Amino acid sequence: VKKSEFEKGKEEGIQEGIQKGIQEGIQKGIQKGQLKGIKLGLKLKFGKKGLKLMQEIEELQSIEKLDKVEELLEEAKTLDEFKKGIKQI
Repeated sequence: VKKSEFEKGKEEGIQEGIQKGIQEGIQKGIQKGQLKGIKLGLKLKFGKKGLKLMQEIEELQSIEKLDKVEELLEEAKTLDEFKKGIKQI
């Protein structure tokens, strides 16, 4: 049985929707993992004072920005240095 153009288009749309959903799920999972790692790093490096920055960091959203936060966390020697760096991201 030959499918109509409508049915083909519908199937392609469904596939695109599924792919987009999978991609968004992967992105959210990566972000969640990054935030968890950043939170642990802040706690270990700066204690409770460092954790107070999590709300600001969570607002950054993009994986690229969170990558920069991870690098900054590694390089910053003090909490003030880290705070200044966050403002520039």
